[in-house]
Order: sequence, then C-alpha cells, then structure tokens
Amino acid sequence: MLLAVIFRIPGAVLGASFPILISRENPKATRKSAFQIGLACSIGTAEVIVGGMLTAGSPFLHVIWVMVSLFAVFYAISCLNFSNPSLTVSAVLSLGIRTWDYPISAEERVERTLYTLLAILLACVISIIIETIFAKKNPPDAVLEGISRRLNLIQTLLSETSEAEFASSTLTIQLTRSATRGVDDLRELLTRSRYDEGFHDLLATVIALTRQLTELGSNLVESAPILSIEDQERCRAIARNLGLVRSSLTRLECPAWIDLPFASQPSNPILTEIERTITLIAQSFCGESFRIHWLLPTSASTPSISEFVVNALRDPEHMKFAVRGTLSAFLCYLFYMSTGWMGLAASSILTCTLTSRRLIGAGRHRQSLRFAGFLLGAGVIGWGTEVFILPQLNTIAEYAVLFASVVWIGSWVATSGPRIAFLGLQIVLSYNLVNLNRFTINTSLVPSRDTVLGVVLGIVAMWLVFDHLWAQTSSASVRSLFLGTLRNVANFKAVSAGSSRETNQLLTAESSKINRDFDKLRDLADFYAFESFPKKPHESLVNRSIQTLLPELRAFLLVKTGLLQQRSLAVGEVEEGLIQEVEERASSVLHRLANAIEGESPEQLSLWSMSAEELRAKVSIEEARSRDGNNLSKYTEMRLCASLLDMASDLERQARLNFMPETGVVKAIDNWSVGTIAET
Repeated sequence: MLLAVIFRIPGAVLGASFPILISRENPKATRKSAFQIGLACSIGTAEVIVGGMLTAGSPFLHVIWVMVSLFAVFYAISCLNFSNPSLTVSAVLSLGIRTWDYPISAEERVERTLYTLLAILLACVISIIIETIFAKKNPPDAVLEGISRRLNLIQTLLSETSEAEFASSTLTIQLTRSATRGVDDLRELLTRSRYDEGFHDLLATVIALTRQLTELGSNLVESAPILSIEDQERCRAIARNLGLVRSSLTRLECPAWIDLPFASQPSNPILTEIERTITLIAQSFCGESFRIHWLLPTSASTPSISEFVVNALRDPEHMKFAVRGTLSAFLCYLFYMSTGWMGLAASSILTCTLTSRRLIGAGRHRQSLRFAGFLLGAGVIGWGTEVFILPQLNTIAEYAVLFASVVWIGSWVATSGPRIAFLGLQIVLSYNLVNLNRFTINTSLVPSRDTVLGVVLGIVAMWLVFDHLWAQTSSASVRSLFLGTLRNVANFKAVSAGSSRETNQLLTAESSKINRDFDKLRDLADFYAFESFPKKPHESLVNRSIQTLLPELRAFLLVKTGLLQQRSLAVGEVEEGLIQEVEERASSVLHRLANAIEGESPEQLSLWSMSAEELRAKVSIEEARSRDGNNLSKYTEMRLCASLLDMASDLERQARLNFMPETGVVKAIDNWSVGTIAET
C-alpha cells in the first residue's frame, strides 16, 4: 500500500489484498505460492492485453473474447489443483475486462493492465521478504505445537478442579474459543505438510481426537461447575497422565501406558469420555508410524502433486462447470453493460469466479461469506471510515495506521480456520475496492454501494445458473461415500506381501486412502447445512452419523491398523485365533451400522451378545497374563484388541443415539436394555 500510494502505482487493490492468499507455513512454501500467483497473473495479463487489442475494433469479437476468457478462467478453476493461483488469475481477468470496456485510449488500457500486474508482483516479492525475516519465530513443527497447545488447555482445566473458581474466566474463554475454532488450521497445515503417509494419518487421527477433547473440556466447564471430591482426584490424576503425554510428544517418545488407580467409574460421564479420549491419544503416539517417522527422511516418501487434476481433459464435469460459470458471469456482464452501470463490473464477475464450486452447498457457503465480507468491508468499515475517519486524516502515516488496522482484522479472520478464511479475504478486498482505488479520499458513497450491489448481482446470477443447470448436492454423493467408507474400514485386512515390512507398507497405503475419504466426508458434511430445506430424514441421519462418528472411525482405523501390523509379526496360534475373532467381531459392528443406515432401520443395530462379552473377558485374561509374563509384544496386541472392542461398542452406542430422532424415544427404549440406558 505504501509503495502504491507514494509512487502512485495503479492497481493497488489486488496488490494489497493478495498477500493474504500466499502460504505462510515456511519460507519455501511462501516462495512457491508467490511464484505460482505471479506466474498465473502474468499469463492472465498477457491474455488480457493480446485479446483486448485483437478485438478492440469489433464489438462482436470483443464479446466473444469476453466469453472465451471467462470460459478459460472457470475451466482453470475446475482443473487446477492449486486454488489460489486460479482465483488470482480470475481476479486479474475480471478487472482486465472492466478496464478494456471503459471508453479510454488503448495506451491507457495497456498501461492500467500492466500496472495491476506490477502491484501484484510487488506484493509477492514483499511477502517473500517479510516471511523470510519472520521465519525463525515459527515453531519447528506447527502441527505438533498446535496439538500440544490444545492439550495444555485441558491439562490446566483438569488441574484446577479443586480450586474455588472452576474454571477461571480466562481459561473458560480460551476453551470456548478453541472448541469453536476447532482444528481446521491444524488440518490445513497437515494437508500441506511433507510427512510420510503413515505419520500423516496418525496425526490426522490425533487431531480429530484433540478436537473431541477440547469440546469435552468446554462441555465440562458448562455442565459441571462443581465436582465431587472423588472426581476432583480423578481429574488431577488424568491431568498428570496428560502431562506425560505432552512431555513425551515434545521429546518424540512413546508415552507410558498408565492406568488410573480408581476402581469405580466417575459420576460425571464427561470425565469418562475425557479419560478414554486421552487414552486413545496415548495409544496413537505409540504406533509404529510415530516411532519410525523421525528415523526416515520424510521427503523421500512424499508423493508429488500434479498441477492438474487427473484426466482433466477427458472429464466432462470440468466442461459442465466451465459452461455454468461462463453463463453466470456473462449474465452479469450483459446486465451492467446494457444498463451502463459500470460500478457493478468488478465485484459482480469476481463474485462468480471466486464463489464458483461444483457442489451447491460449497458455492452457497462461499457466497454467504463473500456477501458478509463485503457488507462488513465495504458497507460497515468502508462507509464508516469515509464518513467519520478519513476526513480527519492529513498524512499518509495516519492513513497507514487505518489501513493496517483493517488488514489486521481481515487477516485475523482469514487465519481463524478454513471454514471462515474466505471471509477475511473479502473484508480486505472490499475495503480496498472502496478506499484504495484512487489516490485521494473518496467523497462519494457510490463506490461502496456499487461494490455491495455487484456482489448481490453475482450471487443472484449464480443462484439462477448453478442451482438449476447440472446442479450437484453433497447429499447426493455423501451417502454412498459414507457407506463405502464404513465397509472399507470393516473389510480392511492385511494382505500377504512377503516380508512384514512390505505388508506394513501396504497397510499404510490402504489406510491413507481411507483417511482421504474421511476428509472428503468432513467437507461434504460442512456443505450440507447450506443446501436446500427441508432436509430428508435419511440425509439428516447420514449427516449426524458423519459428525458424531468420524473421530471414532479414525481412531478405530488407527487401532485396527496397529493390530494388523502386529499380526504381520510372528505370533502364536492361540493369539492368532483370538486376534482374528476380535477383528471380525469389531468389524461386524461397522457392517451392521452400514446396513442400518442404508435401510434406514435401527433394528439392524442389535446389542452385543453374551459371546462378545465373553470375548472381551478372554482378551482381559490374556492381557493380564502377558503383563505378568513381561511379554511386551503380546501385551501390546491384547491392549489393541481391548481398545478395538471398546471402540466398536462406543460406535454402536453413538449410532443408536443418531437413530433416536428418526425412530422416536419410545421405540429406542424398547430396543435398548436398562444397562445400556444407564451407561448412556
């Protein structure tokens, strides 16, 4: 902003907004992201200049050029794996089309287009320099640091249960913020990390369990301000164990398996869930992937990511997406060109390019964030500063403080999590469109009005086209994906591949594939809330099941993977049969759950028979024998078997709770036993 204002460089709107899109994980990622954005914008600028000059003398050819340019933009958005470069080039083309529609000379059009590119390239270079300077302040491993920070909140909460004020107001606010924010920032860092596949999946499971733990801690503060003496002692014991887990995580060591010295269950059920979740986290960090990760070079196993989606030129869905996007943006173009309302040009076409998504729910999610961002950035902040603040400013230093404050607000929102990150970008972009589009104070409120109305025009065009032409909803695909994922986890077994190392590699590859399906399910469940109402009963059931069972399924897959890896080693015949029986019994729960959701009938979820309880007792006996005999390998197997059976029981219980709104409480009570109701 300072360079643009001091040297009067046009196009500062995009230059001052795009740094938010540049990656900040590490200097290398920043350089790569800035290079991709700079290259994409350079290609887009060349296309604007060449296309604009060749079609300047013919209105018909100019309209054809606009349509071809829009089609290329939407096709690139659909085909490119890197979203930020495709979004930035769409902004360059949108502003370029508006520039070449103004009745000005050709020299001035070329000059404005090149100045816009110069501002973007300056922003990329400055971002690289600043990120390099501040790189030393970043933690060495942001993912592990984020996990440890959240675990520390729960440890502090459990340690304060005996104090007069439980919990302190500061800790309550931190827990509420952490539970509301979730772990999307950690998932985003993990997605772009260079861990090997096994360690990547392990961290994905631990992140999901960490989110569940923070939510349980927040619920504990709200539901139980006063705990009994026995529960307070249990909380302190759990806090000590959690401290051991955090310290072991810092030292990259496997935490010791410590059982709490309490014979009875806690009176508060939330403490039971907290204790069980911490145990699962401790078990996760004892996995094989955690032990070998820091012994092997991670870059060797990192798969290369292609810039284009596989079979992009053969998939007709990309063509359909480009046609839908071109039609919606071209409707906006026809409206503001026919009415002569040029103030709608940039924001209307930008709305179509920035919010276009294949699924209806994903598109509406982005449209709502864009409208809210422009209402805040251009309406509230933009109008407010024009009326009350800008007339009082006399120097560029004062304006810089105001500009930095607005960008700080947008950047804070953009880094709060992927779900609302798009809102932060829109706040900054809309404010810059209003107050940074000229080198003087705007004395008119027309730019703010036109900016917001342009967004409304773009959203209306998207609703007319994307919601009716080849429309796709998340509910259409999430049901089949969820059922397939449940059955894949149930059928997940070891394949004989010669050595145990090769078998473990195959298990890791297959579990990575299933974990990617978990990520797809989480995204589809988020988009579900933005789709049409009223919801169908089976759609609500599937969405509730995904929201409640996904962390448990991740942990189930991780424990089952560890058990299968142990089986690939040399084991005795008796233990082999017992492990196989445990595996089949636990997997049968997932099969029955899939059948129940597919048939929309809770009768498929029958209670565990006495043979299942007998099997759990056998595992406990073998576990005690191996512990007394100091057989570490067998003890690990039996602990994994016990965890697998416990998680299968919890999955069945959670599934029954999900069916309750569909079947009614009376029918649920008829199907449940008294013991299960008491446990719930």
